[in-house]
Amino acid sequence: MAVSNTEVISNRYHIAGLLQRACTAHAIISLQRPHEQFIYNSVILALNNDEHYFTIDAPADSQIPLYAKPGDWLKLRIKLQGLVLSFEAIIEDVLDDTISFRRYQLHLPSQVNYQQRRGAFRANVGYQFNAFFTARLDEQQKISGRLIDLSLAGASAELTSLLQLKPQTPLSHCKLQLGSDSIIITAAIIRTIQMTEHSLDIYRLGVEFIELSASERRSLQRWVMKFDRESRKSAFTE
Repeated sequence: MAVSNTEVISNRYHIAGLLQRACTAHAIISLQRPHEQFIYNSVILALNNDEHYFTIDAPADSQIPLYAKPGDWLKLRIKLQGLVLSFEAIIEDVLDDTISFRRYQLHLPSQVNYQQRRGAFRANVGYQFNAFFTARLDEQQKISGRLIDLSLAGASAELTSLLQLKPQTPLSHCKLQLGSDSIIITAAIIRTIQMTEHSLDIYRLGVEFIELSASERRSLQRWVMKFDRESRKSAFTE
């Protein structure tokens, strides 16, 4: 049985990012009412260009148009490769009602249960690998530090200088370097900045990769698998 890491996400921007990854995914949806429960499969998710709402498209062969209405609570469970998202959301409105489908507008959930299969898409790089992260702030400034954690969604790095960094700062030309091997990620955004426990002069930066190309995703997957494999080898030999 696969071992998973589970956490509850309550940051609104992180939740929006997770739902963005789930766009066009299929979900298992249950409609919850007192003394009633209806379960539906294969409902397609889409995210509005709005920080407060997202939409679901209910195909004609789904029963959800027959029962759901504004004010109903839906429980959603979305399976993506290597992770599962589950949360509740309330229907705000019915935006479209045609023969082929119905589109519902739902409030962005206040929290999402995020379950990721351990080791599948995230690698703890730590200090055993001499890996580095660099990125451009603009044409004149760039940041650099030690790569600590890597996944298909983003990375974390430790820096000794923060310049004028703050959450939501965009980054470009992000370079991950390990010896002679490197990956270039076109765009990313800073999500978190934290002071490390072992030094007041070192900060941990959490970044999210933006709109990865197919080749970037393949390269990241290769690196994550490599770090994970080498970590398990090291643990075995110790």
